[in-house]
Amino acid sequence: MNRKMISLLMTCVSVIICALSMIVWIERERMTSNMSIFDPSSLLTILAALIVSISFAWTYVTIFQKDRTNTIFISYQMTRQDEAKKIMWKYKGRIFSSTYTISAGEPILKSLRREIQNASFCIVLIDDEVSKSQVNEIKLMKHFKKRIIPVLISSETIVPSVLSGIKCITFDEFMKR
Repeated sequence: MNRKMISLLMTCVSVIICALSMIVWIERERMTSNMSIFDPSSLLTILAALIVSISFAWTYVTIFQKDRTNTIFISYQMTRQDEAKKIMWKYKGRIFSSTYTISAGEPILKSLRREIQNASFCIVLIDDEVSKSQVNEIKLMKHFKKRIIPVLISSETIVPSVLSGIKCITFDEFMKR
């Protein structure tokens, strides 16, 4: 189970605990003061508990969706770190790259799969040839039907067969946009 799912589960549990504690409090107050559960103060408390619970859930869902739809996966060779850093700077914090964002001890393939699946689109930096790991990443991108933007380091760079049929752009053109 990944961190986002654990956060979602914890949010749901906290919403349920909040709602249950409000119900217990109302019931205790009702028992000690002979109030009806339909008393206006009880109904207002229930309504407040529901609003707080829904707002917690809504906040999490919007953050989760925003995070999911604003990430970009970038695939590049280690020899092209300078170009990759320029792209990362352009998209400030929205980039996932295997080199910089995989934590120590985290399974690499599982992380790559998750981040490619969650990305809104993928950028592939292409040098003279595509590395074996880039080919695997491109296969995952195609598997998850992601929009792939091949960025050629220079106009002389040959497009690899794994990206045939996809319109490419040069690095300089990409950075101007």
